[in-house]
Amino acid sequence: VFEHINLWLKEYIINEDELNALISTALDNFHFNTEEYNSLLFSICEATATSSLIRSRAVQLLTSKPEYSLYFTVGDDFIQGIIDLLITNDDGEYEVWDWKSNIINDNLTEKALSYETQMKLYAYFIYRLAPNQKTFKSKLLFVRQSIGAITEEDWTYTFVWTAEELKKFELELFDLIKEIKNYPFLDLRGY
Repeated sequence: VFEHINLWLKEYIINEDELNALISTALDNFHFNTEEYNSLLFSICEATATSSLIRSRAVQLLTSKPEYSLYFTVGDDFIQGIIDLLITNDDGEYEVWDWKSNIINDNLTEKALSYETQMKLYAYFIYRLAPNQKTFKSKLLFVRQSIGAITEEDWTYTFVWTAEELKKFELELFDLIKEIKNYPFLDLRGY
């Protein structure tokens, strides 16, 4: 549903019909289409959409790129990723937003850090697209926490890297790819 935020949220106004249709389709796909889940997901979307962060970026959301696919070579290998939302920030630089629906009982920062490699990879993709940017931001948006949140920090976490840090990360990618290639996956070919 959030990957289509620019369809159901226009500037500051929620298109309830569009949002309800997207919620219904999403819940049908997971066989959870009950009134309780519809109501919960609508509440989460509404809380997120009315947050100060989203309201401050309403115009930028109109031109954002949802489900943005990127493909790059790293040495002899090929990597791809799909960024939930690629948005242009107030400085005119690209910023990655990644929607998370986790239930967080304790520590948002601890949960966010478990996504650091994923977010750094997305930032690296942006570095490859726009190497002249000063900083590369990847923002996690834990949408369930937007309900009742007072500040942006109550439900989001932002990673920031420099071009130099992402250039070093490129070297780490070679090791990560090697590790993945050497992982003992179960070979099911022939079954």
